[in-house]
Amino acid sequence: MTIFVERPPATSTFPLDRRASWAAAALFVLGGAFQLAEFLLERSPDAPGARVDWWLAHDGRTQLSQAVGLLAVPLMIGGFLYGYRLIREQSRRLSLVAISLLVIAMVGLGMVHGIEFAARWAAVAGHRAAATDILQASNPGLPGIVGFVMFLGCAVLGNVLVAVALWRSRYVPRVVAVLVIAFAVLDFAAGQGLAAHVLDLGTDGLFAWAFLSGYVRGESTPSTSETGPTGSPAVAH
Repeated sequence: MTIFVERPPATSTFPLDRRASWAAAALFVLGGAFQLAEFLLERSPDAPGARVDWWLAHDGRTQLSQAVGLLAVPLMIGGFLYGYRLIREQSRRLSLVAISLLVIAMVGLGMVHGIEFAARWAAVAGHRAAATDILQASNPGLPGIVGFVMFLGCAVLGNVLVAVALWRSRYVPRVVAVLVIAFAVLDFAAGQGLAAHVLDLGTDGLFAWAFLSGYVRGESTPSTSETGPTGSPAVAH
């Protein structure tokens, strides 16, 4: 049996209304800002033992860093779900796979946060060696392997696929697709987490601008829904 997926009709109307556009912009910017704050607050060395020592010397900053990093996860998931509305018209199946992978990656990131929480709790309880062992994750077992694959594997593939969908989309400037790939290279290949998340926040700002302006490529005047910034014809929310 063949199942057909209906493709939304091509339209010059921006696919989100005013309230949804503001919600999407807020989710993208806050998610990116919280992730950047996480990196700015924790400036610890990479080695697990040295990182635990830094945590113990800067416990307040560490707690705040871990808290905002965790808060970023649901914000980014919400942003991805709104972002799907911008890329599904030209890339129905690809966009669904890409957003699904990114949501799975956020679940994996939640596991990574849980590992760091456990390590900090062990450290402040006086078990420094145990905290270091937790961070090293030298024997993660099958659940740990699945979690890390969910995080790293789905994040890398999801970023690549979503960049392709963004390039095709009429509702996002094509520079956003380039910046998404640049983020993936900086974060996953070069290990430059801080620089990557500075770039990511700038990319999120471009997303927010696209949402709030009702950007449609090739049009001199952006078009949004009835309640959108420019008051053009309505679309379903």
